[in-house]
Amino acid sequence: MKYFLNKAFTLIELLVVVAIIGILAAVGVTTFNGFQEKAKVSAIKSNFKTIEKYTSAELMKCTLGETDIFINSGSNKVSCSGVDNPGRTYTAMVFDPSLRFLNPIDNGIGNRDSQQVLRNDVYKGSNIPDNMIGYIFLNFGSTWPSSMRSCFETPCSSSDNVLTATINY
Repeated sequence: MKYFLNKAFTLIELLVVVAIIGILAAVGVTTFNGFQEKAKVSAIKSNFKTIEKYTSAELMKCTLGETDIFINSGSNKVSCSGVDNPGRTYTAMVFDPSLRFLNPIDNGIGNRDSQQVLRNDVYKGSNIPDNMIGYIFLNFGSTWPSSMRSCFETPCSSSDNVLTATINY
């Protein structure tokens, strides 16, 4: 019995080990949260670029002799003879499953599983509200060019935190 007691850790040694583990855990959690935030910003930027490139590629098909674009959007596909109407293109984009991305930021708006990033730009001429981070706002009027905007970081009133693109046909 005496042999076993002489080989045990002291209370001080155990407290030091627990303190070190606590410090490492605190640093690890903080670092992990920073990685998560950076990953969300990267996802927003990636979604934006993907939608911009996909839309431009679809519009380019009309100049290459295709008859319809956004064919994945079913009955909402756009005939190249009617592509002069940007509003029709917006509708096709919203219904195209190739462009159905979920917002990586949970803004608490509606059902999390249906927070698709494409939205009509109801904030035309003003700043995107800070609670709308990650959404991509499409401003497709009656004539080309059209525009896209997205805020990836607060404050959205800073132009450094807003992505913009012009889509032309």
